[in-house]
Amino acid sequence: MLVRHADQAVRRRVGEGTLLTCWAAEIPQGQVLLGVGEIPPGQRIPLTGAGRHEGDELSIVTKGRLDVESGGAAASLYAGDSCHIPAGEEHWCENAGPEPVRLVWIMIPPGGRVA
Repeated sequence: MLVRHADQAVRRRVGEGTLLTCWAAEIPQGQVLLGVGEIPPGQRIPLTGAGRHEGDELSIVTKGRLDVESGGAAASLYAGDSCHIPAGEEHWCENAGPEPVRLVWIMIPPGGRVA
């Protein structure tokens, strides 16, 4: 068992007010990242353009409304909704609602598998 305490998390601000908190664990296929985020109304990630990463990303919204575009497809996610962004796919998200968005995400390394 691997335990990561709150003081071991990496915290990163994106733009005005967005806070991402991340924990990492090594598995044979690479590094798995688990994170939580809070995105204020009107904030976009990334601030311009689109992002991409080597691993698959799975996210679930726990509060608010998050507009997401990935691979040219758009969706609005609300509390309890989740999405999967495949490795290498360009994507972005924006809090288009009136309240902060909270979400939980996991990044799985290329070729990784979490049972």
